[in-house]
Amino acid sequence: MLKAHRLLALLLALAVCPAAWAADPPPARIEVFYDASTAPLSVEAVRQELPDVPIALYDLNVPDALEKELSRGLPADLEQARRIALKRLEAMGRDALKERFAAAYRGHVKAVEYGLDRYPAVVFDGGESVVYGVRDLREALALYRRAKEVP
Repeated sequence: MLKAHRLLALLLALAVCPAAWAADPPPARIEVFYDASTAPLSVEAVRQELPDVPIALYDLNVPDALEKELSRGLPADLEQARRIALKRLEAMGRDALKERFAAAYRGHVKAVEYGLDRYPAVVFDGGESVVYGVRDLREALALYRRAKEVP
């Protein structure tokens, strides 16, 4: 009889307080900011765990790589280098060039919008929560979930 009362009390508690048995909702989106020395880990594992949550990766070294690509092999003579660089840029086409630069700096623009001051940084829900210094996305997600539990 005592066991039946405990079971009934547990069922009533779950019925009255669905949050007691419901899992925390996942973040709406995740954005990861990193550089070459802090590349994220476990991204695919989190994508599999949360298939409906978009995960954006922002490599903050992309602008430097683009600059190196565009200046590769330029001569030391400034006037000659300028002419060659202009020809390269014209060959890429204005729209393509514009998109390449926009994509290269997208992570930096977002980082400034969020006020990020160090990397790596994992941003949840459009800046609602930020985890700094953690490369492993599973670990960052666990820290986010733990913080959400605190009232």
